[in-house]
Amino acid sequence: MMTKNEFMNYEASKVSEILSRSGMEDISVQLVNVVKMNDQKLTGLCIRKDEETASPNMYLDDAFEAYSAGEDPDRIAMDIAGRYLELDKEVPAAAAFQQEGVFEGKKLGLRLLEASRNREYLKETPYMAVGNGLVLVCDVRIDEHLEGYYSAVVNNDLLKVMGREKADVFKEAISEAWNVDRPVLCTMESKLFGDPETNLLDEPGELGTGMYILSNTSGIHGAAALFYPDVQEKISEALGENYYALPSSTEEFIIVPESRGMGPEEFTAMVCDTNRTFVEPSQVLSDKVLRYDRDSKTLQDVTAGRELESRAAEMRC
Repeated sequence: MMTKNEFMNYEASKVSEILSRSGMEDISVQLVNVVKMNDQKLTGLCIRKDEETASPNMYLDDAFEAYSAGEDPDRIAMDIAGRYLELDKEVPAAAAFQQEGVFEGKKLGLRLLEASRNREYLKETPYMAVGNGLVLVCDVRIDEHLEGYYSAVVNNDLLKVMGREKADVFKEAISEAWNVDRPVLCTMESKLFGDPETNLLDEPGELGTGMYILSNTSGIHGAAALFYPDVQEKISEALGENYYALPSSTEEFIIVPESRGMGPEEFTAMVCDTNRTFVEPSQVLSDKVLRYDRDSKTLQDVTAGRELESRAAEMRC
């Protein structure tokens, strides 16, 4: 059994060998350490053609777990090389993104993060604070397909390549958010049981039993939809009252009308337990409970007191 370090080096060598045999002799394969969202530190293979200044990374952390569970390391290397070859066909070469005007016409999307969980990540990523310790970052939709899209977060380096200012990028992403990845509010029942969804932001519908899901059309980074223009107000209009917004993950919020009768203490315990038990670390948004007040049109942090917050912190350790 190889150690993790030995496995990583073996995979780098094996993938390089496989790609060379496939005729890609102008390829370099190197191990890199990358900080991802929620400050997740991953090890990846940087597979780069000689003429490229940037390239996708193929991450190895899950692959090592598969190897530890008995997966053949040569089979893993074959799968990684195969994924790279498919990606190389579908996504324009990274070198092309250095060309002037290549990002013209590309759609900009939004992702929602908690600043305190992303201190390292945000050092290299432009962001916009939206209150309650949450921030938006932008991504550029490189290529769209039936299953979703390929995108890249607009970090400081990409911002320079695009030749644009941070303020201009965020202004466009926010103004076009409804068109790029439309917000969707539906009942919990329709989401869980796969019934046809009525978007309550667009048209009235049956309000169900009192719990709702807010995401976006793609279902990818859908929690950001809460900060699209006018969405907070439209949710209140659809429900006819104040509501709580519970961060289910980076993909969605659970929306609960205030009349449901539950309060910050119960919701805080629910969110913390869900984040600890069910949500992958890379997809945890926050332990905070938010409440929208329709009179003041404000979204406020109403997370239960320090005792529960301390307990949540202990559970995350």
